[in-house]
Amino acid sequence: MMRIEGGYYLDTPLLSDAHAVVEHLQCREIYENTLRIPWPYTFADAQQWLAHLDVLHTYAIREPGGMLIGATGFHEIVPAHKSEFGYWLARPHWNRGLMTRIVAAMVRHAWDELGLVRLTAEVFAHNAASMRVLEKNGFIREGILRKHVVKDGRFIDAVLYSIVR
Repeated sequence: MMRIEGGYYLDTPLLSDAHAVVEHLQCREIYENTLRIPWPYTFADAQQWLAHLDVLHTYAIREPGGMLIGATGFHEIVPAHKSEFGYWLARPHWNRGLMTRIVAAMVRHAWDELGLVRLTAEVFAHNAASMRVLEKNGFIREGILRKHVVKDGRFIDAVLYSIVR
């Protein structure tokens, strides 16, 4: 478990979190700002994600009372080298500085516990808030991934960010 200032914490996502995941991912803004979350998001999607995620490197973001309000984690880990990093947070918790604190904790975890030396994050070019979160944590903009994702029949550019130890 990783403690975050304000009583929030990160721990293992559980199958019992499926209802909370579905509730939060009904927010179309989350879908529009993430690379891999489908729309509409169903209970079956949540069950499949929770049953097949990498429990060693995916974390539930929990509010002080224990309710899941988001998720974060590392993807495509190359041991002792690098990983892609991602996250989502329930809409009612936006604009409070929470994700900035979570990203800081995850970067420390990547360096101290996983022994990584490079993290990358891909952010849609229209997602200024997520870019600010990364930049506040020392990530630098490496470039634009043009027409990187096809979503709702249109091509979307992404911005590649990285941080190195």
